[in-house]
Order: sequence, then structure tokens, then C-alpha cells
Amino acid sequence: MAWFDHETGRSRESIELSNRALEIGSELNNPFMIGRSLDWLGWAYSSLGMYELAEQFYTNAVDVGAPGGKVQYVAVWGLGLQELGALHFKMGRLDQAKKELEETTNFARTNGIDVGVAEGSAHLAELALAEGRLSDAETLAAEALAAQEETV
Repeated sequence: MAWFDHETGRSRESIELSNRALEIGSELNNPFMIGRSLDWLGWAYSSLGMYELAEQFYTNAVDVGAPGGKVQYVAVWGLGLQELGALHFKMGRLDQAKKELEETTNFARTNGIDVGVAEGSAHLAELALAEGRLSDAETLAAEALAAQEETV
């Protein structure tokens, strides 16, 4: 429901539900639930323009998904780092954004995670376009489209 509320412009409601999910995940000592709740909070705060707070939630989610730098919960780590990269792009931190987006997209490519390739390549295409690398942007956009078609 938190994702739905976020997608329908109800960020504050998404925050309430994500906080409740975070509480439940903590009570159950469930790292996956904790990490995904942190990802949702990052999304909600980012959509409200509260980038520094969103950055903290994404960073915490990445830490939960990959404790000590070793990926244990791909869906937590991948989403958190990918969205952190997208957030850093919005914040004008292009080098940092590129590094994070390339890391998650390469992981998705290597592990056959089509949704990760689709989303990561789309973000990287947007970044390449902003940098004026039109050929790279076109190649990445085509990769994103092809990977998206595989997910359907």
C-alpha cells in the first residue's frame, strides 16, 4: 500500500504506512522488511523534495541489503542503491550517480535481473543524455526497452 500511495501522489500516507512496516519489520527482526520499508521511505521523501532525508533512508537500506558490503538481500540493496543513484542525479552529483547506477545495473546484467537492467539502463540513459553523450543514451535506452520487454 505504501508503494501505491506513493505512486498516486499520497506521499504522506506512504510515509505513515512505511513507518508502520518498519516498526513491524523491526519487531520481527526481519531485515528484508526493514530494508524495503527504508526504500519506500526514501521514495516518499524524495518525492517531497526532501533529498537529504531520502538519501539517509536509501543509504540505510543499502546497508541492510548488503551488510559489510556483501549483498544478501538483492531487492533491498539493488533498489536502494539504484534509487540513491537516481537521487544523486537529481541533486547534481553526476559522478556519484553514475557510479551507483553502473554498479546496480551491472549487477542486474550479470545476474539476469531484467527489471534491474530496464530501470538501471533507463536511469543511465537519462544521465548520458544530460552529459551530452547522445549515442550512449540511445544505446542505453534501447537496452532498457529490450529488458523491459523481457519482464512482460
